[in-house]
Amino acid sequence: MLATQRRPEVPDIRDIFEGSATEPQFDGFFRSHGDLDPTAQCIVEPATGATIRYTTSRNRWQGHSPRIREIRASAYLANDLRPACWIRFDVIEAGRVDVTDDDFCYACDVVSHSLEQLASGLVETAAEDISRVLERGPIIYLEGLELRHDLKGSRLGVIVAKHLLDVLVSRHSPALLVLCPYPLQFESRRFEQAIEHAVLQKSEHLFEGGRQNLIALFEREFWVSRLGKNSDYWGTSLSGFGFIQGPSGWSIYQHGKHSRTEWRKSS
Repeated sequence: MLATQRRPEVPDIRDIFEGSATEPQFDGFFRSHGDLDPTAQCIVEPATGATIRYTTSRNRWQGHSPRIREIRASAYLANDLRPACWIRFDVIEAGRVDVTDDDFCYACDVVSHSLEQLASGLVETAAEDISRVLERGPIIYLEGLELRHDLKGSRLGVIVAKHLLDVLVSRHSPALLVLCPYPLQFESRRFEQAIEHAVLQKSEHLFEGGRQNLIALFEREFWVSRLGKNSDYWGTSLSGFGFIQGPSGWSIYQHGKHSRTEWRKSS
């Protein structure tokens, strides 16, 4: 006699969406971040006293140009063993040979899907070749900033990210900062399954509300503006350069000798 296998019960898709689909994991984060290398460097953010541990990868692209490195960081508050937030930057800089737009897009595509999207977004909206931007300085991409769920509303993530950014600006002298406002809770595969089946209208409303909140936060804290009318990316100049947008797109120009911090305080 053959045993029959009981068909598992399928949960209502609205329960998936309303509950776990947009809630953080057990550690308080939507993304899985892993651990940093034990050799990570440490700095202290003075306003909060948070200890920031960060690592810088080797060149992730094996070609001559561009050079792409990843900075991963976590911040810890005093007497708290759990990370308070996670931050990820990518630094893209010119290599030993000139890089064309095609070279730039190909290298980013090989390294990661998110950098492939970034490269396409920059090339499509720039008023000049990306090589001209890289001649002035590296591009820094704030790829991820996530604050632990129970610390939501504390501004800790933004404060720590801005402090680490100032450190990276001093070290790498980048010409451009780029970021993409995207609510991390909507990266969840459970959420993707939910919107594939039902509640599409409500999910779009929640997503757009979260996205608009992030846009307002990033524009206020990082002084960024949208790189194009329909672009997914926001950006601003760094290291004494100016940022301008015209009919043909955005560009970077020599602005003066003020540092990023001095310019922010004087604005």
